Amino acid sequence: ISNLCGKWVIQQSGTDATLYGIHFINRKIGWAITTSPHIILHTVNGGTTWVITDTIAGDGHWGNLGLCDIYFLTQDTGWIANGAILMTTDGGISWDTVSYPDRHYE
Repeated sequence: ISNLCGKWVIQQSGTDATLYGIHFINRKIGWAITTSPHIILHTVNGGTTWVITDTIAGDGHWGNLGLCDIYFLTQDTGWIANGAILMTTDGGISWDTVSYPDRHYE
């Protein structure tokens, strides 16, 4: 869905999977993520068209992660989060697991 001159317009993502997270860094450039299967989508025209940039198999590099949120700081640097934190510095072409301390707060 996009807001074109104050009106909502339905956009096609190119997948039947449910979108769980979406983030735009400006009016044109954005990413979306689905779960089951895990698909990362990218747009450079405000959502008019989407390109699948990555598909993550449940038994592959990231295992059975319940990925459900995506955030980009710049066109190159972004994160995916839920069961793990994954980071890209090349616009989503490749993703690496981010280590973080295992701390429990009471």
